[in-house]
Amino acid sequence: MHLLLEKETNKLILIFVFGVCLLLGLRDLAGLEINKFIIVGFCSICFFVSSFKNLVLMVSFLIPLLCGMPGTYLMPLVLLLVLTKYGISKEAMLLILFFTCLEIFDSLFYTNFAFNDTVQYCSFLGILFFFVYSTEIKNNFKLQYDACRYYLYGSSFLCLAIFTSTIKTASDNWLNLFANGWFRFGDVQADEFSGMMLKLNANSLAYFACIGVFLALVYALNKKEKNKSLYYIIAAVHLIIGIFTASRTFFILTLLGTVIMVFILLKTKRQFLLFISILLTITFFAIVGIHYLPNVVDGIVNRFEDKNIATAGGRTKLFIAYFDAFLENPRFLLTGTGVLGYKEMTGIYGSIHNALQQLIICLGIPGSILFLIGLIVPCIKDVRAISNNMYVLPLLVVCLFLQTIQILNPCQLMLPIAIGFLSLRLGRQK
Repeated sequence: MHLLLEKETNKLILIFVFGVCLLLGLRDLAGLEINKFIIVGFCSICFFVSSFKNLVLMVSFLIPLLCGMPGTYLMPLVLLLVLTKYGISKEAMLLILFFTCLEIFDSLFYTNFAFNDTVQYCSFLGILFFFVYSTEIKNNFKLQYDACRYYLYGSSFLCLAIFTSTIKTASDNWLNLFANGWFRFGDVQADEFSGMMLKLNANSLAYFACIGVFLALVYALNKKEKNKSLYYIIAAVHLIIGIFTASRTFFILTLLGTVIMVFILLKTKRQFLLFISILLTITFFAIVGIHYLPNVVDGIVNRFEDKNIATAGGRTKLFIAYFDAFLENPRFLLTGTGVLGYKEMTGIYGSIHNALQQLIICLGIPGSILFLIGLIVPCIKDVRAISNNMYVLPLLVVCLFLQTIQILNPCQLMLPIAIGFLSLRLGRQK
């Protein structure tokens, strides 16, 4: 009986993954017009008939894909199912209620109240804290392992879809444009299309690519993992996409993460030798690639020689301007500007590019402290329990990369934190 239920569970998640990929592929790659409510309907049916385990796996798969899906409908539905069918921890519930009330209060000062955006933000926040505080997830090693796997599958589909759609719309000399800093994966593709589709700006795409590289490597280097080759391929896919985003943060964090990984693996001779052999293989292909695609190297070098690197593309000026506007209004210190209207409230229309600053500006000092405590306390408990430091890397990459992009708005960018926590908790197993 148990095996029969397990087979039905596996069948449903496979149907869900295949169905979502088919719908998005037909829409974004084949150019067919697929109404968003068809996607909502398919996902909703799968959500309603799924078990707790399947619901977690489905959400994990969708996290990277929400940039091109109707998350305003899907994530509130997931949160509603969690609240009504499975329950949510007291800590998570209090955090969700506090930040929901805070945003509603701040929205009273907006020119226009965006109900749909508010529901989306609050539901994404709810999903994040549900993943972090759920004991059902935390105490189920296999569920955490599978959830990270399905996240990687979703992230791989995202990378391949954006790669395909970008190449389809790019000019024939796109490599020359890349070499001169006029073409990046993400930027062009996001500008060329209107309407709902899988699209991210270059930095956000690099964010998902960087997470994918190290999460896949964690799986590939797991002694008990049978499909090591699959995860090396997934890591390679994310690495290639990350390179073509020309994101400086991606290159720096990839190098830093690789160095950290080497030091961790020094303790295990077999894994260290395996990892070194992989690096040598990558180096070989890199040399071959440099020979046949010198434009790629030129594009990377130009990004680090760009004259605006001193101001991080103008971000340091924005950083100062936002804090100046924040300190001018006493209310902002207490309740923040609000997440959805921070540009309107400050009168600055360039996006914040630092997660910590966005927390302080949008939530105020008390709110930002509570948000950080809500994540740091469970993180410290999990770090103390781990026996394999390798599993810290995905969460470390998430936290460091977020300091160069946003965390609350766009709200999709906060959800990989949940995957980072799942990876961290896998490190408790010896």
